[in-house]
Amino acid sequence: MTHDRICGYPSARSPCTGSSGTTGNSYLAPVTDLADVGLAVLAAITHSRSGQISSILETLAEALDSIDLDTAGVLAELTMSGLNDTDGQKIWRMLMGTTTYTYASSLRESFREEGREEKQAEMLERQRKTVRAVIGARGLQLTDAHAKLIDDCADPDTLDAWVKAAVTAAKPDDIFR
Repeated sequence: MTHDRICGYPSARSPCTGSSGTTGNSYLAPVTDLADVGLAVLAAITHSRSGQISSILETLAEALDSIDLDTAGVLAELTMSGLNDTDGQKIWRMLMGTTTYTYASSLRESFREEGREEKQAEMLERQRKTVRAVIGARGLQLTDAHAKLIDDCADPDTLDAWVKAAVTAAKPDDIFR
């Protein structure tokens, strides 16, 4: 389907392209029927804050399912990036995470990886708080250098060792050996 048919205009100087041939939100109509997939990606990004974004993204997801797998995967990732922190990105994430589109498997894996990284970061932060809590409960005073060691530590085994050492340490230096 041609660019002009997607927008519903027969001429090359349609409101989709404007007189300069460039696109913009006021010129690019939302794409809600299967058509030119590249234009559908652009329309989705352009209309990421519109009330029509859900139907635009559902159409785009179906359109991507009709092209080759590699191209669809690239365009799905481009869409995710282009929707940057909008309701559209939340909807796209949900569509890609809960549907069975083959091209979305790499996005689903990246969502899982993000989830693992977030859980790891949360666990490390809990461990850091535990180290501080035990040291504080013991009445020991941390130096700025000790606090930095705790803040910079990304090894759960080291943090566990520090918690155990903090239980019996006579002074903070005994903890961070």
